[in-house]
Formats: sequence, structure tokens, C-alpha cells
Amino acid sequence: MKEEFVIQITGVQTYIGQNGDDDYDDKIVIDTLGSYSVKNSGKFIAYHEMDPDTGKKAPLSIVKVEDGKMTMSKSGAATKLELEPGQHKICAYDTPYGALTMGIKTHELRHELDENGGELFVRYSIYLNNTISTRNTVHIRVKRAEL
Repeated sequence: MKEEFVIQITGVQTYIGQNGDDDYDDKIVIDTLGSYSVKNSGKFIAYHEMDPDTGKKAPLSIVKVEDGKMTMSKSGAATKLELEPGQHKICAYDTPYGALTMGIKTHELRHELDENGGELFVRYSIYLNNTISTRNTVHIRVKRAEL
């Protein structure tokens, strides 16, 4: 039986107004059970979110941290965000209306993850049509589930 981990994801997305000023913040906190493993030099966090519209499990989300970079993806979807400090990457993101291509600039990535879990923090901006759309922070906490 695979060991379960408590995973808490806190995300803040700051939308940028047309004049370039911060418009408003959208904060989400997800508490769920999932898996966590350390393989070679990579750390892997996997979890399901609940779809707020249907109450069903959304596709499996996978976070991989390795060699100073982070990848977030969803199983069965084109979504794959690659986050590497100081880098500007072009990424795919699935929406209910189709796939979207966007630019991601990572400003900060740090973690204190070991075989027991830990914490991960990333700060990045999303660009659409070469214009900043949002500033984002994601803080993930991982700890063994208590039985």
C-alpha cells in the first residue's frame, strides 16, 4: 500500500490591470491527500483536486522538482508548466475552451523537501500575447498523513 501524504497548496494570482497596475488578487487553498516520493535527484508530488463544478476528481496533478527547476503537469492534458528561475519559457495550459500557449517567467523557486516531505515556494509571472497577465505565488506543504 502506498503511503499517503497531506498536501496543502496555497496559490495567489494577482491580475494585472490594463494600465499595468495590480488589479486584484485571487487566492485559493487546496487541502488534499496524495503521494510524495524522492527518486534519484527528483522530488515528486502527485494529487487530485476536486472539480468545483462537478464534485468529481480532476486529473492527477504532478509536481516535479529537480536540478533547480520545477515542472507542473496534469495527466491526460497538454498542461505542462516549466519553472526555472531567471528563465522565460513557453508553456501549454489546457482550459475547458481549449489549449492556451503562454509565457512563464520564474522569479523565485526554493524548497526544503526531503524524504519526509517539506515545503516548496515558487513565484512567477504569466504573459499572454507578450504582455504580463498575472503575477503568481504557489506554496506547497507536504507531510506524512497521520493514521
